[in-house]
Amino acid sequence: MFIGGTKAKLLHEGQNTLPVSSKVPMTPLETCIVKGDAKGAKECQMVLQHVPAPETPDIKLIFNPEGLSNAELDKLAGLATPSALEKLHQALDTHEKKLADMQQQHKTGRNALVNAQKKRIAFIQELITKSGQCQQKQESN
Repeated sequence: MFIGGTKAKLLHEGQNTLPVSSKVPMTPLETCIVKGDAKGAKECQMVLQHVPAPETPDIKLIFNPEGLSNAELDKLAGLATPSALEKLHQALDTHEKKLADMQQQHKTGRNALVNAQKKRIAFIQELITKSGQCQQKQESN
């Protein structure tokens, strides 16, 4: 991390600051790119395509639900818990605000971004309904 200007001077002069540094080795992909090895970089990318994206181990660690993929949102809806439903509502609220901002910029329904946003909102609304129904079934059992 780099801090410049006045903050850097204050930190440097501070008596109670402990300088910390860390060296992280480059990944094979980064090494290939730095060396200009396009073929090696392409091979590394091909290998990485088969590595699954990390999953959040706990729902409490999801701080940005609107950034979740459709599959992740579907999985969240399948949990049918109050906290999962809350995360879905957070995502819905954020996407509805984005749509409102787009429409204030006079973007019409013919705009691809507006259409994509509307589809995303409809999908999340469907998941909220599904999650609510599953939650009711669980409570009745």
